[in-house]
Formats: sequence, structure tokens, C-alpha cells
Amino acid sequence: MNLPLINTDTVGNSYYGWRINDLLYSPDSVGLTTAQLATWINNFFNQTCAVAPSATTLRVIFPTSFESLTLPATSAKYRFGEEYASTATTNFSVNSASRISYPTIANNNRTLYDSTYLAAGSSSRVFYGVLNNRSLNIFSIERNGLDLNNNDFCFVSFGWLNNSIYSGRAFPRNAYILILDSTTSRIQGFRPSAENSNVVRNFQIPQLPDADPIANYPVSCQSATPGANTTEFYLRDNVAPNKAIGYVPNLLKTSLQIPVGGVYRNTGIDPDLSDMNTWICVGVLGSERILMRVWTQGLA
Repeated sequence: MNLPLINTDTVGNSYYGWRINDLLYSPDSVGLTTAQLATWINNFFNQTCAVAPSATTLRVIFPTSFESLTLPATSAKYRFGEEYASTATTNFSVNSASRISYPTIANNNRTLYDSTYLAAGSSSRVFYGVLNNRSLNIFSIERNGLDLNNNDFCFVSFGWLNNSIYSGRAFPRNAYILILDSTTSRIQGFRPSAENSNVVRNFQIPQLPDADPIANYPVSCQSATPGANTTEFYLRDNVAPNKAIGYVPNLLKTSLQIPVGGVYRNTGIDPDLSDMNTWICVGVLGSERILMRVWTQGLA
């Protein structure tokens, strides 16, 4: 199994793929599979945190200190999966009473790992990723030879929010799933509405190329990058009072009109203090761009 060059930064992020001046992607990062994803995750944590029962199935438990599900992950015991997420506060298998079902999207497709999202070995798509003990971010974009097609992309992120508001027994409410896509009808974000339940709470997700007065207004704990209006990306509930639940690890949002697939060097305040200060644009949300931390070499 060929995995592309994998690197780790100073704050414990692991990177899949890379960008350098004369090549937009690692040749080995074409055609990512769920089996490769599971291998990357498990090698990084040195334990079974992910299993891939099939080409379109991945189940994950992130080894955070507050996680109530004990490792190893199995096909029946997981926190995050391709169609469901567990809301359990005790160590039992995912079942109908303690899981949220991902909301139906275009073509009634609710799995994160089909040929349009993470792809089961699609040779037409390039992948970049960043992983830590709280979250997994994967960006997929179509390739045209050695170029990238910024009109055909998708981005999937799931895990636990940073600076989250829920604690104690309510901690599953800080879990999140975020999907960005070049097909705007497939953009969505959601979380468990309550622990040990099967009710979904959607996030406020702007669908039009305009500023969203709820999703995009600042919160007091955001840190702006001087001159760039780049901040942590907070997810907010879509019902009043539109609580900011927390911000997504290894993502930023910016008002700069960076093309999808383009790389931006953030020279201002970094929320996680990583030594890797380069970010790739992984999607458009309202009037803003979403950036994911990406490993780079030699970029001017």
C-alpha cells in the first residue's frame, strides 16, 4: 500500500500529501481509499482508532481524554462513521437510540466515502489531509494532468470542536460533521442535538455568495490575522440564539478570495501555534473561503 509522504508538525498534526513549487500534488496521493485512510490513522496513533470494513465504509474513534468509547474501534463500536455518528456517553455499540443519521443530501446519498466525496480509489482525484487526536480533514479535488480543477472538489471534516461549550455528560454535542462541495446543494454541517439521542442539530451554513449575518459574524474569542481578516472557523447552531459551539481544528475562514486549491501563507496569529503556516483553500462558504492546514515544501 503506497501512502504519500506523511509529515508531522510541532503540535501533533499529521499530514497526508504535500505541495511544493514545481508540483501541485504527490503522485501517490491520487486515488485515496478508506483502507489507506484507516492505515494512516492507525499508524499515527499506534493503535486501532479506525477500521474500514469496505471501500465505502470507515469507522473512527479519536483518542481524546474525554472520549467515553474505549479502543479499539470496530465496525460496531465507533464515534464517527460514513453514515452515522454515535451520541453515546457510555461504552456501547452504535444503535438507533444513540446515533445521528447524516441528513439526506443530493441524490439521497448520505455516505461520506462515495466516488464524489472521498472516492474509493478514484484515479481522477487528488487528496490532501490533516489529522490530530480531535479531528480528520480530507480535501479532494479533480486533477487535469498536473493541474487542479477548482470547479470539481469536495471537503469532509469530522471530529471534536476546539474551544467547545459543552462539558460533562453533554460532551457529545461538541462532535461535528462538515461537508463542503463544488455542488452547493451538498454543503452541510451538523452535530448531535443531545447525548444518547438520535436527533440532529444543523449548523448555520450560508448557501449564497453573500455574507451571512449569523454564520459569519465574529465572536470575542476569535483572533484576526492582521491585514487579512482571517480567523478561526466557528460553527453555529441554526436556531436562536445561534450558539457558537466551537471552532474546527486545523481550519480557518478568510475574506480573501483565494481560489479553491490555492495555497495561502498565514503570517499572523495561529490558533494552534503550529510551525506549518501554509493553508489550502478547500471550499467556499457564503462570501468567505475555508482554509485547511497543508504541508508544503519550498513555496515562495
